[in-house]
Amino acid sequence: MFLLDTDALSFSGPTSALNERERARWHDWIRAHHEDIHMSVVTIMEVRFGVERLLRKGATSKANRLKSWIVALEVAHRDRLVKVDASIAHHAGVLLAKAEAKGFSPSTEDALIAASAALNSFTLITRNHRDMSAMIDDCMDPLSLG
Repeated sequence: MFLLDTDALSFSGPTSALNERERARWHDWIRAHHEDIHMSVVTIMEVRFGVERLLRKGATSKANRLKSWIVALEVAHRDRLVKVDASIAHHAGVLLAKAEAKGFSPSTEDALIAASAALNSFTLITRNHRDMSAMIDDCMDPLSLG
């Protein structure tokens, strides 16, 4: 089972920076593991924040594409959405302290996603290996999958 970090999920989005070959490999991996892939509600918040920033800057077309994309993903993952509860919040606090003790300062959002992966025994798929691996061991780079 896998939990996609926001940065990895964005590879499937309308503004993906992947080249054609990387995008094809990523989509192949997603199709092969579709039923085992989960998404955090924190990711919805992060993408929605990005949408609102784009709207504020007047980038309406891009914002609307991202908004439609995240809503579609939310519907597609409705049975595989990981919600934040008290145990995840507590564990995120522990993970933030663990990372800080190692000299790292991940965001609260990253800690919530890492805690969600850890408490659900999911492998976290992330490009932010530096901060995430300071909190949990089971994380993989999406561009090394395939």
